[in-house]
Amino acid sequence: MVNLVVKVNKLVKILIAVPVVLILAWVLNRYVIIPIQWRYFYKPDFSEVASPTSTPEQYLETFKMQPTPEIYCEQDGLRYVEGAEVPSGDECQICECSSGKVFCRRNLEKCPAEN
Repeated sequence: MVNLVVKVNKLVKILIAVPVVLILAWVLNRYVIIPIQWRYFYKPDFSEVASPTSTPEQYLETFKMQPTPEIYCEQDGLRYVEGAEVPSGDECQICECSSGKVFCRRNLEKCPAEN
């Protein structure tokens, strides 16, 4: 009977200790480790942001989006926008403007593959 009481007593201590250790680990991670990592390893670069002494116009200028350069292809003196179909003059080819270049492939619907 005494052995059973000692075993139950040890089991109760373990059952109490495990959640306490888990809670301490969570608190340590949440309030100590993560803030330290954030402070020393994830430093944002504020060099592009306007200083407090700048004018409102200068401050707003830092957040304006820059226009993306227009991508187009030129063929036979004509411009085609990105993704547009470009006439090839050959019904067996389908041409398309992609990344500033004209790419052509075989039109298998009109011209079956040659063996």
